[in-house]
Amino acid sequence: MGKLKLTIKKGDQVTVIAGSEKGKSGEVLSIKTSPLKIQIKDVKLYTKVDKKTGQSQQLPAFIDYSNVKKANQKKA
Repeated sequence: MGKLKLTIKKGDQVTVIAGSEKGKSGEVLSIKTSPLKIQIKDVKLYTKVDKKTGQSQQLPAFIDYSNVKKANQKKA
């Protein structure tokens, strides 16, 4: 088993090219490698409610790696 060589890294600007969030863009917050998914700032938000305090938070969900591309990528 070798290491994965990914073109998108944490901190990169990406655009969603498929799915319900198509056309949105943002900064990569984190990357999961076992199911290859990434978390993008302000894209695909879900609400998490803290059971103790009752406060809710908007957090970004994970999106499949194949559904995004780098935002500043130019067509050849």
